[in-house]
Amino acid sequence: MGLVKANSLLLNSSGNERSVAANHIFIKVENKLVKIDFDKLLYLESFGEYVKFHTTEKMLFY
Repeated sequence: MGLVKANSLLLNSSGNERSVAANHIFIKVENKLVKIDFDKLLYLESFGEYVKFHTTEKMLFY
């Protein structure tokens, strides 16, 4: 199973765009931002209006 890493665009000091690959995301869990590293993400699971993030360390609801 492979994961897709999101790319974002940033402007450098000369105004040119450059692509930056993100290696993590932040999700809000119980009014706190929690960092999830893509390297530790196992899979996502739909749970009604929520998403369960299963990682190598724990499971989080979003």
